[in-house]
Amino acid sequence: MPGSETPLSTRLRRGRHLARLSEASSDRLARAARVVHLDEGEYLFRAGEPAEFFAVMETGLVLISVPKRDGESAILGLFGPRECVGLSAALDAGSTFPGNAMILSSKATAILVPAADTRQIGAEDTTCASALREALLDHTRALRVKIEILSAGRVRSRLASLLLHLAERFGDELEDGDTFVPIALSRSALAQLISARSETVIRALTKWRHEGLVIASDEGFRIKDPETLRSIAEGS
Repeated sequence: MPGSETPLSTRLRRGRHLARLSEASSDRLARAARVVHLDEGEYLFRAGEPAEFFAVMETGLVLISVPKRDGESAILGLFGPRECVGLSAALDAGSTFPGNAMILSSKATAILVPAADTRQIGAEDTTCASALREALLDHTRALRVKIEILSAGRVRSRLASLLLHLAERFGDELEDGDTFVPIALSRSALAQLISARSETVIRALTKWRHEGLVIASDEGFRIKDPETLRSIAEGS
């Protein structure tokens, strides 16, 4: 499993903004934390459950949604590697999670950090409090993603916008200039994110593969021509 031989305190500090945690604080959080491994469709937490922890994602992608009265769900945002999930609720003592956190990728690994320990250490350690504030700002920015993607227009533009966004947040630049995003998403998951039919997504990805724009695999996807993909996202 990812980083299983690395001390949990070190793995926690790999979280975005959590690198500034003092060694003492990260050690205390690590002693109380636990690691979970989840599959696509499983939940980190559900709306209404007590917010007794927050999660630091190591691998995979999480979809945050809020149930509606008609039985459907309103998608709020996405969180992936190195990002914190459920932090705002965890920092508010006695609160519940406002939405569902479902695993959207084929696999995911997360570190669950108890809320009570986090609040206590945050009150005692200014570096911890500062790191948590920055992580909360990231959380707010992540919740705006859905609106930005859906405003892109046609399905192919929305799909291109989504892939570019994931590449910007979670991608690694390779030696050959390609960008690899280590998140494996099913065609149905991609379709859900951009409010499209799976068949339409499949056709677009097949075409882009043949054109050498995007190559998907079981490990994630590789963007080979970001400029052309950006033109598609802009409706060109």
